[in-house]
Amino acid sequence: LQVEAVRDDDGVFVSYAAGNPPAFSVGGGNGISTPGTAELIILDIPLLVDTDDNAGYYAVVNALGGTTWNGAGIFRSPDGGVTYTQVATVVFEGTTGTLIDALPSGPYTVVDEGNALVIESDETFESIVTASLLAGLNAAAIGAPGRWEIIQFRDAEYIESPASWRLTGLLRGRRGTEWAIGLSQVGDTFVLLGSALVRIDSDASFIGSSRPHKAVLTGVSLEASPLTDFTPAGVALEPFSPVDAAGYRDTGGDLEITWKRRGRISQE
Repeated sequence: LQVEAVRDDDGVFVSYAAGNPPAFSVGGGNGISTPGTAELIILDIPLLVDTDDNAGYYAVVNALGGTTWNGAGIFRSPDGGVTYTQVATVVFEGTTGTLIDALPSGPYTVVDEGNALVIESDETFESIVTASLLAGLNAAAIGAPGRWEIIQFRDAEYIESPASWRLTGLLRGRRGTEWAIGLSQVGDTFVLLGSALVRIDSDASFIGSSRPHKAVLTGVSLEASPLTDFTPAGVALEPFSPVDAAGYRDTGGDLEITWKRRGRISQE
């Protein structure tokens, strides 16, 4: 960077105006810090806590190619992108990764000790004890829109070159997503369901209607932020599938089918 300047009378004008924070900053003598490009990952999955009992959905935001993170806002348009309203504030950057291998089918009533989830990620993961696993820690969503499986992992092992992790001691098909077990594919998304996750409330009237969304990083304008179209399916309002289905024929030859109903509130 080369600058040419000419000295002038520094007493002619003195400004006391306060400017807005810049979109980038120079810090630590390491060059210019930039926010990067926002990546918005929207998760239309079952509700994770009972207080999220509406037609909303979850989301995380990452800053791709940037050197700093100062938060972000998520904006949604009700009119096809003409106007936008902020619907969430994001404090923490998402913890995400990419599946190196598809996760095969496995049990969901006990810990899956036979399979390993291998993901490529620059993030850091920690192993936990079984008691913490059963308490709901280390939860993640894997897959893609329309086939998210919610899992938990007990053990995390770092693998070098490329930076990747081997996650084992898995609880599969959590929150009623056992139907998605075995549907993951190479290149699918991994999202840790931690403190970076935000809830976006929505009305049931939005179900089935496409809405433009934008994640806007601090220091980046709404106009310069990438657009993500999202059509909610209202998964959070769907009851879990029934279990323990059984059938038998009575003495008259009629078939009687029984099952146990599962709700979506206060479930695992």
